Amino acid sequence: YSLINQTFDISRIDDEWYVMGNINLFYNSNSNSTYDIEAPNITIIGDSVINHEINTTYTDQGSTAEDDILGDITSDIVVVNPVNIAVLGSYSITYDVSDAKNNVATQKIRVVNVIDTINPVVVLNGLNDVTYSVSEYVEEGATASDNSNEVLTVSISTFDDSIAGDYNITYTAVDSSGNTHTVGRLVHIEAALGA
Repeated sequence: YSLINQTFDISRIDDEWYVMGNINLFYNSNSNSTYDIEAPNITIIGDSVINHEINTTYTDQGSTAEDDILGDITSDIVVVNPVNIAVLGSYSITYDVSDAKNNVATQKIRVVNVIDTINPVVVLNGLNDVTYSVSEYVEEGATASDNSNEVLTVSISTFDDSIAGDYNITYTAVDSSGNTHTVGRLVHIEAALGA
């Protein structure tokens, strides 16, 4: 004996009704074969677009797959995950699966954007409050580090150390994502004795 699956598509055009039937053989007892033309369905777990902080562990939530004949075929899903948590950029994780009859599911994609939202850290070399005589100031500089491991340049404001006074020198670093950090050093320039 055979089991069949029959579907109808009914449409109306210019006040006339049209019926289109589709018959598929579902099971043949002579060959003990089940006929399957339906592709499995993949469902992504979680969001399809994720923003992920650079240099932090990324664990993909994965996906599930259901087939009309086999049921749960999640274990058969082929995942391609190119995410590099150490490099800023946009990465596409793909999920693919097919059933025993080679019906191929529609590919699902999760986009993971590796981003940097954290400010760099600027650290002064030396003290944050120093005193020098006129024209004897020595700039000790500062260093900067970033969670992206970029090599950052520290920009230092300038002043005229030939003039006595108090000056707030700023040290600023900006990473490639536009995150910034500034620290200051208070510099006292004193006139030479007897000047």
